[in-house]
Amino acid sequence: MKQKFYSCCHLLTTFSIVNAIPHQLNKRATTFMTCPGDATTITATITPDPPVAGGTEQVTTTGTLTTPAPAGSVIGFGFTDTAGNLIGTPIVMDLCSTVTCPATDINAMLSITLPADLPASFIFVITIVDPATNNTLGCTAAAVGA
Repeated sequence: MKQKFYSCCHLLTTFSIVNAIPHQLNKRATTFMTCPGDATTITATITPDPPVAGGTEQVTTTGTLTTPAPAGSVIGFGFTDTAGNLIGTPIVMDLCSTVTCPATDINAMLSITLPADLPASFIFVITIVDPATNNTLGCTAAAVGA
């Protein structure tokens, strides 16, 4: 429980800085970009694209981390409105259930259920966090819009 609390808090911190990402909301394909800060940029693709509020999304996350993800690392998925306000509860999953930790090379395919109350325009953030140190090891974000 403590691990999830720290992970959620760390995700909230990341969401607060993601508001600085340029919003390209009038596009059809979802393009994940670099997050602000020092975390390694990871890449992601989603299916279906565009995402559907309340639907199930297949998220494939790949990249090479500068700092290896140790056992216990988590991958978090969160959503904010364009003003940076959190939508729903961040989804936090055990990264090491999909890759062998410690891991530098990430190739994870996960299925998540999106919040049903997503607005037409929102920010989708994916982070890889080491809860033991509260460090963000990897990050990517996308502006999604109608």
